Amino acid sequence: LTMVAISMMVFTIAHFCFVPEVANTMVFLTICIMQMLHMLNVKSHKSLFKSNPFTNKWFILAIVVGIALTLVVALVPPIASVFGLVPLTLNQWLVVVGSAIAIFPIVEIVKFIDNHIKNV
Repeated sequence: LTMVAISMMVFTIAHFCFVPEVANTMVFLTICIMQMLHMLNVKSHKSLFKSNPFTNKWFILAIVVGIALTLVVALVPPIASVFGLVPLTLNQWLVVVGSAIAIFPIVEIVKFIDNHIKNV
């Protein structure tokens, strides 16, 4: 639900500020990148700060390859056109990346509350 809420926020802001194609592109990229980053969150019930998410090199490689393929889809014009994506400005990319990264603190708060409730 958190990813849906973040994606809807990006779409709403982008839809009012830009043409629909830009809004769609921003949401698509936000969801793709957020999903790759969220894999780090769900690897353990422990906080990212209390565990080492980089112990499994294949897992990290899968995340890096996933993000790289997402960037290829977004940045290579013939492929982007197949997906209906349009080029983004630097500010639009910053919104996409910032929104995708927003999943980290949200999930960390949920983990903290969950672990605190289990320990009570």
